[in-house]
Amino acid sequence: MTGLAKPAGNSGATGLASRLFPPLAGAPGEIATIQYLRGFAAVLVLLYHLSQQWAPVGGIPALEVMRSGVDVFFVISGFVMVWSTDKGSRLSAGTFMARRIARVAPLYWVITSAVVLVLLLAPGAIGWTGTNIWHIIASYLFLPAVNPLIGAIYPVVPLGWTLLFEMFFYAMFALAILLGGRVPRRVMAILITSMLALVALGKAVALPVALAFYARPILLEFVFGVIVGLVFKGPILPGGARSHLPYYVIAFAGLFLLLFLPDMPNSWRALRFGIPSALMVYGFVHIQAAPSALWHRMGDMSYSLYLIHYPIVVAFGAAWHGAFSQYGLPAYALFMAAGTAISLIFGYLCWLLVELPLIDSARRRLRRPTAAPA
Repeated sequence: MTGLAKPAGNSGATGLASRLFPPLAGAPGEIATIQYLRGFAAVLVLLYHLSQQWAPVGGIPALEVMRSGVDVFFVISGFVMVWSTDKGSRLSAGTFMARRIARVAPLYWVITSAVVLVLLLAPGAIGWTGTNIWHIIASYLFLPAVNPLIGAIYPVVPLGWTLLFEMFFYAMFALAILLGGRVPRRVMAILITSMLALVALGKAVALPVALAFYARPILLEFVFGVIVGLVFKGPILPGGARSHLPYYVIAFAGLFLLLFLPDMPNSWRALRFGIPSALMVYGFVHIQAAPSALWHRMGDMSYSLYLIHYPIVVAFGAAWHGAFSQYGLPAYALFMAAGTAISLIFGYLCWLLVELPLIDSARRRLRRPTAAPA
């Protein structure tokens, strides 16, 4: 007989699986290796903070080099801004800024609100951040303000210090678009010159606290990314395997330098971590990498993982040390593996249940046509 509906079978399970594991859907023109590097950078930062939870009692120093994941993120940001705005479309400064805010702010605001709520309802429940009225306002507006508990410039969500630099970079990029008349070369010249000038000014004179925060040399890592974007010619197509070799050498040389160069004072961070990160990004973006669903998804969820992992690893560390008293190398390896797995699960769920819906909502609002004036 024909025309009869087929039994539902496992359609319910299939539907649940599709919701829990949505298909990979890269953006048009997306460079896969950039997604992989985002995931790699987020995991580095996670490992750094996990190792901090072990170090005070476990006798194994924190993996300080893993904090370089932040520097990889900054170089990627500089690269992506050039790559994404240099494909024929000349965005206005306002449209550019609106898109960046819509991408970065919603999840950060949700997590900030959750932390503020806990601080208000149970002030002693969180020992890694504090706040006051001005500090809360500044955190929502991506403005530098001193965290009253930490005693330095950190938002309510301390890891958000990197977003202060990100949003400042976007603001400078938007200003360069405005001043450069949307002419790409002019925009990039204004952007690079102004950022170099600000860092030089910060070294030459004493600036107000907020401006001095932005004038730190770490801002140069965005410049490194912009330069990589300017010299990038596109991924090498399959079939040119020999021509991949120089880029593999550059990429893995950057990775080696990132992980194994001797430590330097924090004032040299832009050179110690920024230049190796730039070499990595330059090498990997030229490579037509084999598809990796795992690392692509790691890139997708990297922002969620970055923002929520810290309270998770703090809670995990406290629970572990309360339950176990073994501190040898096997216990350390198990601690790091278990903490990483738990953080990845929470990061994935945050991406799936919070970040993705927020992104979809923001995109719909940006696409919504505005009413013509009467």
